[in-house]
Amino acid sequence: MSYAARSQSQEAEWKLVSSKHPCPICHSAEECHRDLEGIFVCCARHPSDWPLTSGAWLHRVERAEHAATRAHAGILAIRAENNNNGRSPRSGSIL
Repeated sequence: MSYAARSQSQEAEWKLVSSKHPCPICHSAEECHRDLEGIFVCCARHPSDWPLTSGAWLHRVERAEHAATRAHAGILAIRAENNNNGRSPRSGSIL
């Protein structure tokens, strides 16, 4: 297999965003692209650490369920701190 054939088979397939499926980064319904798996976005408006030769920026999209789980964990941690009033949950001593 040649190098060109290998690199071509590894390229992601991209779909233009729409009003039904807008860009998850800038919420635009045009110019941006998403990969078919929904993991990456090429956003034409918001910069990232990965600029593309097209002038857009590559973003990794966080899955909604992971973001919700992390947010829920943060809320639980805040509630636990408030319920303990500065006491260590193990020893009961003041921190």
